[in-house]
Amino acid sequence: MKKLREFVLGRLVAGALVVAPTYLAVLLVLKGIKSLAGIMKPFAQLLPKWLPADEVLSLLVVLVGCFLIGVALRTTIGHRLWNRVEKSFFDRMPGYALIRSLTQRLAGGSGGGVEAGACGAGGGAGAGVHY
Repeated sequence: MKKLREFVLGRLVAGALVVAPTYLAVLLVLKGIKSLAGIMKPFAQLLPKWLPADEVLSLLVVLVGCFLIGVALRTTIGHRLWNRVEKSFFDRMPGYALIRSLTQRLAGGSGGGVEAGACGAGGGAGAGVHY
């Protein structure tokens, strides 16, 4: 009975550590799209009316922003800046280091890699890209 409880609890925690960062990332992207929709309205009027252009353009801006942040984090300066932000902000958040290390272990990483939270979601929620 104890093994069954450990099995179920372990799988529940593992699933939550995957689902929670993904859910938070989706919420963050949707919030970004909603925030940019008003700014994109003038550009959206140039496109056909049947196309939800303000949402599409907002999504493109968010995705390009994520890409550029990811590119910047691959540079030496970006890597150093991320380390500084992580140490000064994220490491002060209760449970951040624990969630980061658990997520890295579940993702197959060594736990010692540097996390790059492009689009903000990964860094704050513990999902990371290892260099």
